[in-house]
Amino acid sequence: MLINNNFLSPFEKHRYQRQIIIPGIGEEGQLKLKSARILVIGAGGLGSPVLLYLAAAGVGNITTLDSDLVEESNFQRQIIFTTEDLVKPKAGAAAERMLKINPFGNYLGLSVRFEKDNALNYLRDVDFVIDGSDNFATRYLVNDACVIAGKPFISGSLLRFEAQISLFNYLGGPTYRCLFPDPPADGEALNCVTAGVLGTVAGMAGTIMANEALKIILNLGEVLSGKLMLIDALTLQQQLISFEKNMNAKPIVELEDDYSPASTRKCVTAGEALNNNDEITIEELNSLKNSGFELFFIDVRESWESDALPDNGINIPLNEIPSRIQEIPRDKKVVLHCSTGGRSALGVKLLKEKYNYQNVCSLKGAMSKTQ
Repeated sequence: MLINNNFLSPFEKHRYQRQIIIPGIGEEGQLKLKSARILVIGAGGLGSPVLLYLAAAGVGNITTLDSDLVEESNFQRQIIFTTEDLVKPKAGAAAERMLKINPFGNYLGLSVRFEKDNALNYLRDVDFVIDGSDNFATRYLVNDACVIAGKPFISGSLLRFEAQISLFNYLGGPTYRCLFPDPPADGEALNCVTAGVLGTVAGMAGTIMANEALKIILNLGEVLSGKLMLIDALTLQQQLISFEKNMNAKPIVELEDDYSPASTRKCVTAGEALNNNDEITIEELNSLKNSGFELFFIDVRESWESDALPDNGINIPLNEIPSRIQEIPRDKKVVLHCSTGGRSALGVKLLKEKYNYQNVCSLKGAMSKTQ
C-alpha cells in the first residue's frame, strides 16, 4: 500500500479519533505521528510492546532490526508473536503483526544485526532510535553511533523484577556513556537469559518507552533526558535518578573497533580502583581487605533481597539513601553492593554528586555470602 504522510484519510481520522480529540494532539499531531521515522533495535521483550503501541498510535514509518528467530521461550514476554510465528524471523513476523494492527503504516522488518559496519547507514534516514537490545555491546554501539549521527535514542533494560528506562543524546543532553562510561567485563553482568525476567516487567518498560517516543514526536510533556527511571515490579515503586552530561568525557567521533566487554576493560591496581574510580571488582576488593583497608559495606537492595551482612555493613535500600544519609560514614572506605552492580553504581553517583562523598565506590557484580 502506498502511504501518503501529508494527509489523513477519513478512515484514519476515525481510527485515531480518541487520540485526535486530545488537546495538544489534534490532526496536526496525528500527521506528525504518521510522518515520524523510527528505528527499533530488537523485537524482543521490550521491542514487542514498543512496536505494538507505536503501530496502534499511528506512527507511520518503523524499521525493526532483529536477526533472531522466534523461539518457544520468547512467548512468555514477547507478546507481538503468536505460536504460528515459531521459527519465523522475528523482524519479519513483527512487521506482519504491525501491518495487521495498522494497515496505514510503512513497517519494515529486517533480519540483520545492528553492527559497526551498518550502524550509521541505518541511522541516516530516521528521526530517532529505540534500543531494545539485550546486551551491552549493542547498547554502547547504539550510543556511539547515535552520537556521531546526531540522533537521540530511548533505551531500556530488564532483569528479573526490575527495569530501567532513559532517553539519551536528546537535544545535546547526556549520553549513555555519561551514565555508564564503560561496559562491565565478561561475566560480571547478568541478563534475562541467565537471571530471568517477569513478562509483565517487559510490558511495563516497553510501554513507557513507547510513551517516550510519542512525547518526542508530539513535543508533549517532560521526557526522560538526564533522568533514569527505575521500576520495581514487586513493590510498584518508581524512582527517577537524575544525571548530567559529562563535559570532560572524550568526544565520540568514530566507532570503536571492538564493542565486546573485554575490549573495554580497564586494568588498575586495587588502590586506584577504590580511590580514583567509582567501581571496584571482587578481586580488587579482596586485595584491599588483605592489605588491611578499613571498609564499610552498604547493601542497597531491598531488605527482603539482602543477604547476611558483614559485621561492618548495613542495609540501606537505594531509595532510602537520602533519608538515611547520616548513617553513611565519611571517614571510612564505603563499598556499595547489590545483586548485579547496577543499583550500587547509581548509589555511588548519587552520593558523590548530591552529597559530596569522595570515599564511596560500587562493587561490580554480586558479593558472595562468604565475603
